[in-house]
Amino acid sequence: MADATTIAVPTRAAGGSLARVLTYGGVAIGVAACLSIGGVAFANGGYFPVSWGWSSVALLALAALALGITVELDRLDRIFLCALAGLAAWIALSLLWTSSVSRTVFEVERVLVYVAAGVAGILLVRRAAAVSLVVGIWGAALVVSTYALLTRLFPDHLGNFEAIRVYRLSDPVGYWNGLGILAVVGVLLALGLAARSGPLVRCLAAGSTVVFMLTLYFTYSRGGWAALFAGLVAAVAADRRPLQLITVGLVLLPWTAAAIGIASTSPALTHQTTDLAGASRDGHGLAAIAIGLVVGASLTILAFDWLAAAVTVPHGLRRVYAGTLLFVLAAVLIAVFGRYGFPPTLARKAYDSFIATRTEGGDLNSRLFSLSSNGRSENWHTAWQEASEHPVLGGGAGTYAAFWAQHRRIDSTVHDAHNLYLETLAELGPIGLLLLTLLFATPLAALRRARRSLPVAGAVCGAYLAVLLHAAVDWDWELPAVMLSALFCGIALLAAGRRERDVAVPRLRLRLPALVGVAGLFGFALLGLLGNSAVSASSKSTDAGRYALAASQARHAMSFEPWSAEPWRRLGEAQAVSGDFANARVSFRKAIAKDGGDWTLWYDLAVVSSGAERKHAAREAARLNPFDGQLRSQSG
Repeated sequence: MADATTIAVPTRAAGGSLARVLTYGGVAIGVAACLSIGGVAFANGGYFPVSWGWSSVALLALAALALGITVELDRLDRIFLCALAGLAAWIALSLLWTSSVSRTVFEVERVLVYVAAGVAGILLVRRAAAVSLVVGIWGAALVVSTYALLTRLFPDHLGNFEAIRVYRLSDPVGYWNGLGILAVVGVLLALGLAARSGPLVRCLAAGSTVVFMLTLYFTYSRGGWAALFAGLVAAVAADRRPLQLITVGLVLLPWTAAAIGIASTSPALTHQTTDLAGASRDGHGLAAIAIGLVVGASLTILAFDWLAAAVTVPHGLRRVYAGTLLFVLAAVLIAVFGRYGFPPTLARKAYDSFIATRTEGGDLNSRLFSLSSNGRSENWHTAWQEASEHPVLGGGAGTYAAFWAQHRRIDSTVHDAHNLYLETLAELGPIGLLLLTLLFATPLAALRRARRSLPVAGAVCGAYLAVLLHAAVDWDWELPAVMLSALFCGIALLAAGRRERDVAVPRLRLRLPALVGVAGLFGFALLGLLGNSAVSASSKSTDAGRYALAASQARHAMSFEPWSAEPWRRLGEAQAVSGDFANARVSFRKAIAKDGGDWTLWYDLAVVSSGAERKHAAREAARLNPFDGQLRSQSG
């Protein structure tokens, strides 16, 4: 009936055959997911504002397209969308009490990427296409990891070789820990696909585990390894056939272990200050070995598949096998406790190591065996301090960086708390944290039903939880490539968990307001894209010595984002480096009028000023960043 609240649409359980996937447009869903994650990953993980605009515009266009066709919506889908919209609205509402409008608008622009992805994913992905979405996520992670690994194996042809400072794999994401967690997502999904898919996908997924594990290894990301182990436990616990999943993992383990073992013996690939010739020589050699291991893992899973089909294992023997695995696990735990102490002792040692400051050495292998937080405990302390000072509403989205500069206790410059949940509490208060928790918890509520229709639901759950846990020790939220992979895993669980009976579809007359809302968000995203692109272009022109063009581009940005201090900052920088100090002072003053809590703007003003104004600006910069010794000396 046209005036009914919902229309009943019969659905069928998702199948694994290629024909059924193609019937439901699954290939398009997989390709869209792969391009969304991969495209953002190759744009420095989506860290910079310009990438937010492109991502939001493209995903909102997909959402508008989805509103023109029949869509499936379940109760959990609505809760998920409401939590996502509520979180975005609360971030935008914090403009009313934030200390930095510019930074809060940036947070609104970033969360719009997740809103657009969530709306498009929920509307477009049907139960039958959930497995295609998973394949798309895995494919994106594989493309990114393969390119990243090639930059280490062929440094003379790809990437920018730099072994002096860090020498940890980070391209194309731009951050080693972000690349590491993407590789973790890939290996967990690959494990599930190697156990539960057709022969071709199983073969490719099995071989990809070698690529993912080598990529994770060369990032030297301890948080990534911890997330992998936690994700494996979650995947096994959530899987309907955990014994089979464990067996597939054990079958593939020798190949991945051999790859890491061989890689770890190369000083040129694992030590800082190595030279390009040595890294290239050892990288080429490891590449040949890695290809052989990929082929070996692929053939092994095919042999395992044939053996599983040809041999029927008695139920009693399976119980003996499961008991043996439990015995081995218990023996390992006893050995660990005997060597390092029982859980209370281990916890005390772990805490002492966590809060200690670690000095980086030349051998990066040693880094993997350290539990030092590298200052994260201080980051968390400051986030809790901000939450304590703003216990109801928080300090406002995006304000942590300024609060850290003013209240930090160590000499370190950070922009994020390295803990999504603490930073959300600090910036958005309990309501913001509640909305974030509801958003992340909703896909887990669909797991029980998702396991019936999605064979790889356990692996998807493991990958999803791995990212959520990793976000507690790093700034994954600021890397849309990472969070999109988690978001799409959650959407796959929601889509697969829709009830087999009729699914409620919103009545037609509700689509017009939805389209109007999407159009409004599209306009805002386009406005942000144009403004951020002009700001970025101005910065690049200044670096290239084209100061007149840089000033013109900065003024152009002002028309798109009049609330922001960034265009005035870029204009002031272009004027300062060209020697026009008088106009630079005017520009920096106007930037400060829009964001007076940014110490860098006061410092820039001090640099181009003299006399009393220089002293005043230096004092303000030192007040907002009191730990900086250089600022204190200048203000004195």
